Amino acid sequence: MSADDQTVVELCRRAASRVGDVREIIDDEIRRVAPLRVPSDQRRLAERAIARLSGLGELEILLADPAVDEIMVNSDCDVWV
Repeated sequence: MSADDQTVVELCRRAASRVGDVREIIDDEIRRVAPLRVPSDQRRLAERAIARLSGLGELEILLADPAVDEIMVNSDCDVWV
């Protein structure tokens, strides 16, 4: 698991124990979990955590990409774009 993946997991773990707007909670937690990251990295990690908590996880990023017109999911580790 990469450092980014670990950060996303930690953000989700912390956010799961709080009540409120997911985006606001993640924005608050990212400043605690990754305070030295540049803002663009913080935003990218926050978006991954939000997608994992309230959407389709990593697929959410592909769905938002206008260049992607088809996604085939055969299993949890077999995804064709």
